[in-house]
Amino acid sequence: MNPLLPMLILLLSPTLSLGEGWPMHRGGPSRLGIAPSGPLVNETLWVAELQGFILSSPAVVDGALFIGTGSGIIYCLDEATGCEVWHFLTDAWIGSSPAVAEGRVLIGCEDGVLYCLNESTGEALWLFQTGGAVYCSPLVVEGRILFGSHDGRLYCLNLEGEPLWVYSTWPLEGVTPTLYVEAGRGGAIWSSPAYDGGLLYFGCEDGWVYCLNLTSGVEVWSSATSASIWSTPAVCGGVVYIGSKDGSLYAFNASDGRLLWSFETDGPLYSSPAVYEGRTILGSLDGHVYCLNALNGSLMWSFEAEGPLYSSPTVAEGRAYVGSEDGCLYCLDVDGGGLLWRLRLGAPVSSSPALVDGNLYVATYDGRLHAVGSNRLRRRFPYYLTLHSLLGNVHGAGRYEPGSVAVFYVDPTLVETEPGVRYIFTQWTSNRVGSGYTGPNATVRIVMESAVSETANWRRQCYLTLVADPPEGGVVTPGSGWYDSGSEVEVSARARPGYRFKGFVGEGEGSYTGPDSHIRLRVVTPMVERAVFERVNPWRRLLWLIPLVALLPLYWWWSETSRRSSRVDGDNLKSSGVVDNHR
Repeated sequence: MNPLLPMLILLLSPTLSLGEGWPMHRGGPSRLGIAPSGPLVNETLWVAELQGFILSSPAVVDGALFIGTGSGIIYCLDEATGCEVWHFLTDAWIGSSPAVAEGRVLIGCEDGVLYCLNESTGEALWLFQTGGAVYCSPLVVEGRILFGSHDGRLYCLNLEGEPLWVYSTWPLEGVTPTLYVEAGRGGAIWSSPAYDGGLLYFGCEDGWVYCLNLTSGVEVWSSATSASIWSTPAVCGGVVYIGSKDGSLYAFNASDGRLLWSFETDGPLYSSPAVYEGRTILGSLDGHVYCLNALNGSLMWSFEAEGPLYSSPTVAEGRAYVGSEDGCLYCLDVDGGGLLWRLRLGAPVSSSPALVDGNLYVATYDGRLHAVGSNRLRRRFPYYLTLHSLLGNVHGAGRYEPGSVAVFYVDPTLVETEPGVRYIFTQWTSNRVGSGYTGPNATVRIVMESAVSETANWRRQCYLTLVADPPEGGVVTPGSGWYDSGSEVEVSARARPGYRFKGFVGEGEGSYTGPDSHIRLRVVTPMVERAVFERVNPWRRLLWLIPLVALLPLYWWWSETSRRSSRVDGDNLKSSGVVDNHR
């Protein structure tokens, strides 16, 4: 095929026609980064304060905006107001950008899991575990979900989360065969896959660009750059455009992977290119935005920002929008590169702008999401109240209009699940960040100003039975009753007159059997402790007199012997003439 043919197709093709919505990173499967319209002015419509730093870029579908944060939270916000609709908490931080399709929200996480959530409620539909962190952003096309992992594999799942095929960048390891076994092949996949004409394209940490068949996962071609690739490819007119950390933008033939041209900047490329009306626009860590001729890679213009650019440019109506680490959002004229306006956002911008309904949505590293433009929208959907409880029945969950009053409650508040075991309602807790009701009231009234998820908390108790056997034989303290599971109870037994304590006999896990009269029990199950007392016979109470009576004759003999000895000693003194000199 003539190598210029893809270029001619690109230049002769009209601008890609897009419907409103930004369902995935870079706007669509080809990752072109273009939209029908964008803001003319740098007016801030709203700012949402989220939890954690933000590297993720937003997806916007049907009036709802979706994004992940460094605190591991996936948010759904109202596009019109920035108010939270729902959120879902993962187990690790999120650098991936979401994709929304078929009522599902799909996003990768540092814990190696691809999460699939219900678009309306945020409930988890399924999770898929990989062997490494998932920072790349999922692609959804033709009923398939495609994403890469730091384990070096590209996964293809169906919409139910079942694997269709897995491709490994490591030589001789993959489930599907590779065409080449090259030295240095294989590595983590940061780059998000792009799709065009039945083929997939993505870059890898090993510096290679891969092309796979969508249906089978078989490698079609692979081509090398001279450094790692984090950039996401854009595919248009038979050409694959992708940046490398070697500082160059590469243009490959989409059919066979032949290099058509490359353009070198003065810094690594993390930014992904936008392709618009015969131009390729990208940002570099050297602080410049470049606009290249898509046909031959020649420089058309460049613009110098005040900081490095990780953010990827988005283009609409002849205007390019891009964020910078200098904390600014720039709007540039596509024809000449002139600055149309600049908006200082106050923190570095690594996120890439999404353009929907004539407005722009972009996040800053400090956890804020900004809506920029002049098109003020109305809210399109209600808030959801979600209730969770392991016991009892919850009432009041469902859809509520903004500002309406929701009443929810749990009934009953005391549930006995088995003999000797019961659960008592203690409080509601909300898992919504910064809002929701937390407290002991079983029935609650709240104003629905956002989505709310509430969980009923219960305290487990077990019955401890303490018995004196026989009842008149003694006293056991404390009395029988319900005790919190896991609590410790001190038990004492005291005999009444005429009885003696013989020992405890216990029944149940953790009970005590033995002679101690003072014991400590840990209550984990229903237990019975029986204090056994033994009656003492009256004659046994006089047994102490027997040895005393037996000693009386011995005591009399000793006393009498002592008296006689004293008398003999006195008589002897008189007979010897000893006279008291003190008389």
